[in-house]
Amino acid sequence: WLQALNETTLDRTADPQTTKLDYASTDPVVQQFLSVCGSDDRDCVAAFVDSDSVFDQWTATHPWLLDRYRELIAYDEWRELVPGTAGPLVGYAPALRGQQLLLLQVKRLADEGSAQGVAAVLGSDARFWRLVLRSSDSVLTTMIATAALRRHFHWGSLALRGLPAGRVAAALPPEWLTAMTAEELSLRDALAGEWLFVAGSLRD
Repeated sequence: WLQALNETTLDRTADPQTTKLDYASTDPVVQQFLSVCGSDDRDCVAAFVDSDSVFDQWTATHPWLLDRYRELIAYDEWRELVPGTAGPLVGYAPALRGQQLLLLQVKRLADEGSAQGVAAVLGSDARFWRLVLRSSDSVLTTMIATAALRRHFHWGSLALRGLPAGRVAAALPPEWLTAMTAEELSLRDALAGEWLFVAGSLRD
């Protein structure tokens, strides 16, 4: 739909996303946590350490969010189109909320002593966002992937504190032990996409 849209005029009634996702829990416990963790400062660290009730309440009010996020990060490829001037921007907020819920699940797994479970979940999340970073064709998506990876490593490191010291090594996924590649660190494709977008805007 987006590809065809770039070649025509915008008809918002044809947008296949007819239902907006209600991804943010209205539960006061969850809202307080998300408010505190608007930035990853010391208060957020304390809130994350004491987040068991947050995970329970959020999954109770939004049982689909974690499942859909895990379905998203299971994809093997990432493709985006350089948007036309009239096209809608991709909404990343539900995915970023899903990541927060996933990382709360990682903490739960660590507290239960499941090093293998921690490694599997962290590995799938890191793999996906490194894939997005490598395949991004816009500066916005590059920024989103960078923010997601920063939160992934920060909250993931906090979650690992719940494991006995002797089991931490077993909980580290290969994606944590592999250096970022030149392709992942490059802005070439993102800046090329920005050039195409600006060129199209000036032409229109």
